Amino acid sequence: MIVNDFVNREVPFKFKGEKMKFNLSLGLFSSNDIDSGSKLLLKSIAQQIPEESITSVLDIGCGTGVIGISLKKACPEADVTMCDRDALAVAFSKENSSLNSLKGIKIENKLAMEGLKEEKYDLLISNIPAKAGETVLEDFFRRSVNFVTPKGRVALVIVAPLAEFAEETIKKIGHEILHKEATYHYTVFHFTGKRCDNPEDEMAVYVRNHRDYYLKKTEYPLDTAYNIPDFDQPGFRITHAAEILDSFQIRGTGLFWNPGQGHVPVYLSVKKSNNFDKVFLSGRDLLQIKMTKRNLIKALPELEAVELPLFTESELSENIDDESLNFAAFDLYPVSGLDWQKDIKEVSKKILKPGGWFFVIGKSADVHKVLKETRGFTPFLDRKYKGLRAALFQKNTTK
Repeated sequence: MIVNDFVNREVPFKFKGEKMKFNLSLGLFSSNDIDSGSKLLLKSIAQQIPEESITSVLDIGCGTGVIGISLKKACPEADVTMCDRDALAVAFSKENSSLNSLKGIKIENKLAMEGLKEEKYDLLISNIPAKAGETVLEDFFRRSVNFVTPKGRVALVIVAPLAEFAEETIKKIGHEILHKEATYHYTVFHFTGKRCDNPEDEMAVYVRNHRDYYLKKTEYPLDTAYNIPDFDQPGFRITHAAEILDSFQIRGTGLFWNPGQGHVPVYLSVKKSNNFDKVFLSGRDLLQIKMTKRNLIKALPELEAVELPLFTESELSENIDDESLNFAAFDLYPVSGLDWQKDIKEVSKKILKPGGWFFVIGKSADVHKVLKETRGFTPFLDRKYKGLRAALFQKNTTK
């Protein structure tokens, strides 16, 4: 699949007299129209900040690119950088940049302020995700001012239920709120402040819990993160996957698509009967990938874990050598309306070695789509449990 396959609709938008259009997706936030939070943030910027003072912009959590692209359109000489943890959002921001005939925007797949050191921007903006977690939000409020110029500011929009927490935290840190405005659903803050120390471990702010877990009598340690499922205990998907995979010996090179907190990859890696020498961690969500890698390296420092954020499974064949994997596991969270199952089967045929294992888990209806046609694979196990379904195949050794 390509980016256009994910487009739900194209919508017009206007900012400071500039006409634009944006492709939206059912797989991303605000799939039918430009969200009112982004509109409120842009309005506040237009009213509060002189256009000529904006020469550099950083849009954190850019989504489909509405805010950053609108500012680039209104301030064409400005250097605009955009980032998002979702590989599909990054792909849409790039597509929408081209759709509006814009060049020179830097668009990256990154976590919030990841990797920022001495960079400075006149305007650091964000439409804050509601489910980020208070620790992550507080870190953003605290350190975002580190990356603005002396005359610059941070400008953000946040959902109304979190507005009081945001305001209290910004003031408690000692930052200065320059502007505030609110609607029933959203509140905008512009603020500045004094530099705060950057942590040595940038991922630590995402850690919600750390303890030992058990699957099928195998103990494994795990750091778990805000805004990823199964932070407290393994859910049905994880325990169901372990039921099927526990009795198999898995060795060599593996792939985990949508690895979550890392429960299944770490559990399989520390099992004495298994022996991974290399694993690819892939999917749309960079936070899942980084948390799983963190957990794998803590449990098995010698294991090679490769980060591979991609917006669709079809990209795997462009990034992994043909017939190089011994095992591939797909945790299915498909975007509705797409013919995604063909991509999974075709790419698995290409990247798995003959005799390699292909595992899928997800809602029963989704796994059923994968099972409709299994040419090139021999079905091995197929089990249903509370609306979930998991299936294990082996790639045929002869064509």
